This record gives sequence, structure tokens and C-alpha cells, in this order.
Amino acid sequence: MPMIRHWVDAFGRRNPVYEDEEVAARTRFRGLIAPPAMLQNLDHAAPGARGIGERSGAPQEMDPASPLALLDRVGFNACWATNSELEFDRPLREGDWLRSEVIVESVSPRKKTGLGQGYFLTWTQEYVDQNGASVGRSASAC
Repeated sequence: MPMIRHWVDAFGRRNPVYEDEEVAARTRFRGLIAPPAMLQNLDHAAPGARGIGERSGAPQEMDPASPLALLDRVGFNACWATNSELEFDRPLREGDWLRSEVIVESVSPRKKTGLGQGYFLTWTQEYVDQNGASVGRSASAC
């Protein structure tokens, strides 16, 4: 609930299904839920202070075999998002434990872009709850 309150305060998205138990209980959700867009933030690890600069700001060590780690090692360590889509399978509730898996779908050949030489990446991030049930996904390109 504290993170839901922070989100609501930060974005000014007052909705009783996020904060008012009595009102939320009478809705189709039958209780409090998290704002749907929080899905992308709830599984992020807290950044460790040591080595974060060397990891290009990544909060945790990357799998050295991942395409993102390979691009990072050769100096391509920033992403200018060009597209992002979110899909929600069910509302998130207090007490849910989330985990996610990133699936890199494609990495383009090296190209000249408006920002210089680079690559275009597309990936999907699948989010599941503590029971392994899907709660949603995001598809991104940069």
C-alpha cells in the first residue's frame, strides 16, 4: 500500500479502488487494486550503490550472455524508447509477488540513426504472480 500511495500522489491519479477499502469492496474488483501501469515497476530490484556506474545504471548485474550485456560491453548502453505497449491480464493486489522474464525478440543489424550508429531492439517482458499465473506483459522497442 505505501507504494500505491506514492504512485497515486506522484501522478495525481485519485481513484477509490486504489485507496478506499470500503468503496473498492463494492466495485467489480471486490477490493483494493494497484494502478495498472505500476506493473512495469513492481518487479524492479532496488539499485545497489556499488558498481551501478559500471553497469550503465542497471540496478543489478546483467547476464553476460544476454544481447543487452553484449551491446553494453561494446559501448551501446543507452536506449531511446520508440514504442511500448502494456497488456494486463488481471489487477494487481497488495501481497502479490511478481517476477518477470525478458524475451529479446530481435536485434537489428547496426544502423545509422538520428542519434548516430546503433541497433534497434524489440523485446517482451512477461509478468507472473507468486502462483505462476500471468498478470500481464509489456512489449518494447528501442
